[in-house]
Amino acid sequence: MKTPERKAKGLQELRSLLQRNTKSAAIDFYDDFLVSYLRRNKYRVKDGHQQILNLMYLYERENIFGGVPDEYLDLPSSKFLVLLPMRCQDGCAVILFRYGKWDPTEFSIEQLKQMLLMVLCQALRDPMTQINGFKVIHDLEGVTLKQMKYCTPYNMRLFYNDMSSKALTTQGKEFLPREIGYLTESAIKKCEEELTETPERKAKELQELRYLLQKNPKSEGIDFYEDFLMGFLRRNKYRVENAHQQILKLIHLHETENIFGGISDEYLDLPSSKFIVLLPMRCQDDCALFICRWGKWDPSELPFEQLKRMLLVLMFQALRDPMTQINGFKIIHDLEGMSFKQLKYCTPSNMYLYYNSTVNCLPARYKEFHFISESYLFKIIWRILNPMMSEKIRNRVYLHNNKEELFHYFPRCIMPKVYGGDIQETSMEDWIKEANKEQKEFTLRGQPNYY
Repeated sequence: MKTPERKAKGLQELRSLLQRNTKSAAIDFYDDFLVSYLRRNKYRVKDGHQQILNLMYLYERENIFGGVPDEYLDLPSSKFLVLLPMRCQDGCAVILFRYGKWDPTEFSIEQLKQMLLMVLCQALRDPMTQINGFKVIHDLEGVTLKQMKYCTPYNMRLFYNDMSSKALTTQGKEFLPREIGYLTESAIKKCEEELTETPERKAKELQELRYLLQKNPKSEGIDFYEDFLMGFLRRNKYRVENAHQQILKLIHLHETENIFGGISDEYLDLPSSKFIVLLPMRCQDDCALFICRWGKWDPSELPFEQLKRMLLVLMFQALRDPMTQINGFKIIHDLEGMSFKQLKYCTPSNMYLYYNSTVNCLPARYKEFHFISESYLFKIIWRILNPMMSEKIRNRVYLHNNKEELFHYFPRCIMPKVYGGDIQETSMEDWIKEANKEQKEFTLRGQPNYY
């Protein structure tokens, strides 16, 4: 609840944070402007601060501020958006979008974005609206392909994310190398707060998980490594029965699919083995980042059976790092250069094997999946893959038309130069060979962590 004391204290703290940030230090913000961010975030000062930085990032990146030229305001298309003259019974303002009335040949998509932001910013100067909020009606009557063609992933993300609070910010962030050999303070905190791990709970749930596994005839004779079991407990946020069931799924996969034990060494020097890269730097939230460049895989050079084994080698090896167990993966699927040569292996059974083995059987936390170079081939793949996905995974999929759109999610300083980033792509050959050597020793006992 806001009080005069809390308002004054929150404003003081917010100004202090903004003054300490090089992006905002020189800006003399209006009190009313800052109060609106405090109200939006229920006086959580750090959240208000972060959202202002997001707005500044948007201001630097998008040419959508400053209103629209006056001549556009008399056009019929400018009437597609209405802020109703009366409020709802709960005090909310109501915005009505009638997209069928918008003619992109008369009122460009760029002018539409500018007008939308202008109306929202102006409406938010009213304290009644800051406090009570908006309700939004999207009327799609009359919408045709004329409007639909602008509903690209980029534009939809701009409307939903950037105009709310979730634009990428990396100010002041120190990016970590993939392998650092210890758990950072932030990882330990995430483990405690998000994964609910404490020393007492760790000991208790490990004991319970071992008990469940010893009771099951499929797993009773296996002396699992403690680190291996810990990966499953972390993946399932210490829900022991869920971890138990996931281990049983892995055992079933081991029994039914010949994809364990590494690949033949001679395949590791082939160009096709370079189709997958685990980047040397972690993301801004400390996730590990894979890039799969499917157009670089030649099935006549690296057989599909070897590819399946290679994927499992890399995933299991990466999951021996506690930083990755806790923070998870992000995966970029680059479909550029892909043809029917690769597509013919995207059968429902192969796609299910890929999804089931990586999502349902491995103790991996997947935070985001990005698909770029979208084409008609992707639409075929998506039609097969989409029904298999859980809603949780489906909501973590992002579609992009080009590589540049990745930089709304990933900073350039961790991305390879071939994608427009800053880092020179380094060879993973030695890492992959070592991983393959160690994974050839893989049994259902698992393996110890790196540290």
